[in-house]
Amino acid sequence: MQSEQEKRAMRRSLWDQEGKFRYLNRKLDAIRKETRQGLRHVEKRLQIILNSLAPFLEIDDDYLVSVVCQDEGDRALLDYVRSKGRIGITPTEACGAEELERFRFKPFHITRRIQRMNKRLVKDVGKPVAASYNRRWVLTRFAQHAFNATKEEINMDTNGR
Repeated sequence: MQSEQEKRAMRRSLWDQEGKFRYLNRKLDAIRKETRQGLRHVEKRLQIILNSLAPFLEIDDDYLVSVVCQDEGDRALLDYVRSKGRIGITPTEACGAEELERFRFKPFHITRRIQRMNKRLVKDVGKPVAASYNRRWVLTRFAQHAFNATKEEINMDTNGR
């Protein structure tokens, strides 16, 4: 009977069984996981608050560009789409444009870049920067307003279309 009690007392701890490094890494991973879950919860709450305040916020073009554009190619593409107004662009037209020639975009690059820009802005503000109508990418009303396009310009582009 004494030998069984001694065996129980002689059990090795997880520290000794796994090794110090693995044990500490496992503990650290558990702490990181808990922290990530807590941050996601806070981020969701902030997103709800920002979305409810979005109609009252004035979003200017500098903020829009800083959120949406990651590099010079994104900025050039956004400027090109903006310059085309309500007519919009097709990806193949954009590839042949002189303004975008130096980036050597292919049609799928144009589409993917605009989709990524939309994703970033939807995540931050809740509204997309461009929409696809009849296979043409056009700035949304929200983006036009952010770029301070006057109502006359918007109406003229809409009537001219």
